[in-house]
Amino acid sequence: MAAEWGPTIQGSTRGMPGWSGHDLFCDAIAEVYVGVLPRRPERPSFDADFATYDLGDASLGMIDTPAVWADRTRSSIRHVPDDALFINHSTTPWGLQQGGREWATG
Repeated sequence: MAAEWGPTIQGSTRGMPGWSGHDLFCDAIAEVYVGVLPRRPERPSFDADFATYDLGDASLGMIDTPAVWADRTRSSIRHVPDDALFINHSTTPWGLQQGGREWATG
């Protein structure tokens, strides 16, 4: 009998008032699991969905957020020194700044 595959942790900030969705996402998900701190967007709304899946020796995390700047500082890396692979997908152009270099898509 095959094991069922489903999320081990999942949640959403959709519909949370003001900055509370952003604050929850930062405190409970971003900093804890990926060591990234999203900057506060201009509008006080942050509809994000998140889930993690246990794949045995690895786990898969899926995060869907509005476009936002995020930082992974040396302090963040020390706090969450994981061997993670990040794959970013966007339907709109996006950019990345790292080590004094900048990349842009689209």
